[in-house]
Amino acid sequence: MKMIVEFGSTFLSTMQDVAPIILLVIFFQVVVFKKSFPNIRKVVLGMEFVIIGLSLFLLGLEKALFPIGEIMAKQLSSHEFIKNSYDGTLTWQAYYWVYLFAALIGFSTTIAEPSLIAVALKAHEVSGGTVSKLGIRLVVALGVGISLAVGTFRIVTGTPLYIYILVGYVIVIIQRMF
Repeated sequence: MKMIVEFGSTFLSTMQDVAPIILLVIFFQVVVFKKSFPNIRKVVLGMEFVIIGLSLFLLGLEKALFPIGEIMAKQLSSHEFIKNSYDGTLTWQAYYWVYLFAALIGFSTTIAEPSLIAVALKAHEVSGGTVSKLGIRLVVALGVGISLAVGTFRIVTGTPLYIYILVGYVIVIIQRMF
């Protein structure tokens, strides 16, 4: 019974989160394009599937992955683990497992992101096949993984944020030159 109540709560929350997107689509279809929805039953059924699927996904994350992730994060950042896996001193180098874990979590969650998969498919389709679906996903996932590792490094070292922002701007400027 408790799971049904939790699913109902998650379902209602998901409906609230998805409602602005649905309203935007309806507004553009009816007001801007001035057309009715083709196959309205399929569209409504698809929206219902999306909301139910997202609700189940969020409930699964909350019940399984988040608790496991929290336990792993506590174990990974405990002083005993860090001291035992390095030479006993707590310098920024001792946290290499934390950096690797952050990078891999960022990479793996991004590569599996449904919206990124959809964007990659559309980019591949629009480009006539010249843009690789897997290539887009790998580049974005690699960027997120590196960003999380660098962010974790910043937290461990306590260095000021403006340094990372400046480095990011310099990288962008150099890329713009080429």
